[in-house]
Amino acid sequence: MAEPGGYNQGGRAPKIKNKNAAAVQITAEQLIREAYERQGSAQTAVRQKVLDGEELGDYQMRRRREFEEGVRRNRSNMGEWLRYAAWEEAQGAVSRARSVFERALDVDARSQAVYV
Repeated sequence: MAEPGGYNQGGRAPKIKNKNAAAVQITAEQLIREAYERQGSAQTAVRQKVLDGEELGDYQMRRRREFEEGVRRNRSNMGEWLRYAAWEEAQGAVSRARSVFERALDVDARSQAVYV
């Protein structure tokens, strides 16, 4: 089985079969630029226009379901709990936000981020 870095258990580098240069060469600068562009594009959030109360209710339920699924997957991730509570507070549901904070404290009462 190969070790990290491509080395085998004997500590020797693997044999390279094809030592010819690739037809298209990419510089380190190009790799960094592409990585930076991809990172920026992944963080842009889509704005959703809500037209009526029913659509707002559907949107809120969908987001709550997504947050609940996220905290269910990894209960110890305090960042997810804090994002969920902040979103509830932004929606004007202070009692729901308080409930999320209380549930986060049940998971990890020693987390300083929840108290701040």
